[in-house]
Amino acid sequence: MANPNLLTATSVTGESTVTSTVGTGSTTLLTATGSHVFRIVGLRVVNVTNSTASTVTLLVGGAEFLHQVSVAANATLDVITKDFPLYLEESVALTATASVSSTLRVLIVYEDVS
Repeated sequence: MANPNLLTATSVTGESTVTSTVGTGSTTLLTATGSHVFRIVGLRVVNVTNSTASTVTLLVGGAEFLHQVSVAANATLDVITKDFPLYLEESVALTATASVSSTLRVLIVYEDVS
């Protein structure tokens, strides 16, 4: 299947998802399926511990776009915003790794375009 033409899309649905935790190995956050494109308008990394900082690395299709950025204990990091969205094409995965397991969660707000 091909990615849909954004000008002729028949459906745009607002979605959001939260990961349980990001591990030290590759954790898949989101993958567009079928004939869909996901327009990610918000991606926030949340450190849910009150004592341990962790770094996060984010990849799209295996290519890093954020490399080992520190997230302090009890802090958040906004990576993607509506002012600078990311289009996730079909069958391409958005993945993350953390330096400390079970300290980071990721909130993603996106539009499913088909």
